[in-house]
Amino acid sequence: MSTLKVDTIQHSGGTTGITINSNGFVIPKAVVFSAYIGSNQSISASTWTKVTFNTEEYDTAGQYDHSNSKFQPTIAGYYSISASLAWMQGASTAGLAKFYKNGSAYKNGAYIYHADQTLDDYQNYASITIHMNGSSDYLEIYGFNVGSANVIHAGLDQSSFQGFLIGV
Repeated sequence: MSTLKVDTIQHSGGTTGITINSNGFVIPKAVVFSAYIGSNQSISASTWTKVTFNTEEYDTAGQYDHSNSKFQPTIAGYYSISASLAWMQGASTAGLAKFYKNGSAYKNGAYIYHADQTLDDYQNYASITIHMNGSSDYLEIYGFNVGSANVIHAGLDQSSFQGFLIGV
């Protein structure tokens, strides 16, 4: 029986890919991001509107661009992505969240409906698993409400957009 003792495994170019801690746990480099809305965002009635997640909580691999609210990973693979929208002002009959891939509607997220225009103080949460090509693919989140204009509330605990690499 042979024993291989190492602390890190590196690519031939010198970048560390895997670290083994003192307890023997493998600590891989992770692609993970989380962003949230920095100030409340008004959404017009019956119009798909891009949600501006302009404040980063963390972005371990520099894959999220808070200046244009896009997640554009440079590593091809499958990603788990989620978003939460806090609708806290206005009066709507419905509130929706949608994932957009490469500028086009991709998959619907959560849909909340009430027969009266009394939807106020509600939260949409949506998640998907998606393949990204590692070069040109990017994701954005859009919101939509039916009724009068509404406001998506800001803050880390209110409206967020996050994701991580599952595997290649």
